[in-house]
Amino acid sequence: MSHVEGSPAVSGSESSSTSGSTRSRVRNRQEENNHTSPTMDQQGECNGHSQAADASALARQRHRIVQLEEKLETFESGCAAKERQSNYFMAQGRAIRRVVTLFDNIEDLVTENDRRYEDDGEDTNVDQDRLQIGYVCLTHTLPWFHKRGAEIEYDDYLQLLKMLRLGADGAQGDDTSKLKSLVAEWVNREFKPDPPVDPDDKHTHGFTNDACGKLLCPAELDWNDPL
Repeated sequence: MSHVEGSPAVSGSESSSTSGSTRSRVRNRQEENNHTSPTMDQQGECNGHSQAADASALARQRHRIVQLEEKLETFESGCAAKERQSNYFMAQGRAIRRVVTLFDNIEDLVTENDRRYEDDGEDTNVDQDRLQIGYVCLTHTLPWFHKRGAEIEYDDYLQLLKMLRLGADGAQGDDTSKLKSLVAEWVNREFKPDPPVDPDDKHTHGFTNDACGKLLCPAELDWNDPL
């Protein structure tokens, strides 16, 4: 009888001990979680720092974009200004072949003028005199040329000469192209060659055509002389 009554007492003690041990482990685990897991305030603070960092990075990117856009606008504006300036010089250069010199390059005119400035008093030949006359005519036709050339850098000066030459050559090409048909019409109307001059056929031009050959023949020679 004593054995039967003692058994429940032992079981109750063991059950109480087990329950206490379980509660202790639960408290320990909660404390560990409290130490390892951030609180709501900590999480909010971390999120605030992250959002501030993202906003700062975004602001820097926007500022950089604005800077690049300003640089692009400045670059495009500079290119447009240079293009306008080049077009102006080319337009001014179109007068050179018509007014200044028909065949000489503008660089040769400038070189001859510089040579005379450095070698004052030296004897000159006909070709050099022709170039110098061309330079004087150039400065009269383009009054700004000498002053502009003295104000800019050497590379810019070379670019200026290039643009003037391109304008001069372009005008010469345009005039030559237009004159082909006009001269052919004039020769056909005045001299009535047979066959007539065809402005689109080079084989009917020049000395192969009697009317053209007479016009091209040097003054000291007689085109009608068979010898």
